[in-house]
Amino acid sequence: MSIETTALGLAEKIATHKELDRKAFLKIKLGIEVFLINLTKMTIIYGVAFGLGILRETFILNLAYFLLRRHSYGLHAKASLNCTIVSLLVFVGLPYFLRSFEADYLMTVIGFIPVFVGLYLYAPADTEKNPLLGEKRGKN
Repeated sequence: MSIETTALGLAEKIATHKELDRKAFLKIKLGIEVFLINLTKMTIIYGVAFGLGILRETFILNLAYFLLRRHSYGLHAKASLNCTIVSLLVFVGLPYFLRSFEADYLMTVIGFIPVFVGLYLYAPADTEKNPLLGEKRGKN
């Protein structure tokens, strides 16, 4: 059963208990779809991280990304599968790869310099759904 089919069925069940117009029904269906897609991605990402023994590292990186993303906006993948693959590479692949390195304080600071420069130069960024108005709010 596809996520869209599941979302449609759940939205129809909600609609039987509450009178909804077409627009409200579609909003509910979309919300359910987004929830199910994100739940599926989280299950995959954290399942792989658990299997590799890097659940804690993945969670910490995901939390840092979430806190950063709230203010910097950014781009979205065009397809859900692309998002899942990139998320696996970043949130699971990166911690798994970096686990084999021991970094002292200086190496850590040097490693974060490009991150901070990138944030300064490019965040927040325009997206189709969240265009930023004016130079003061963000950089294009």
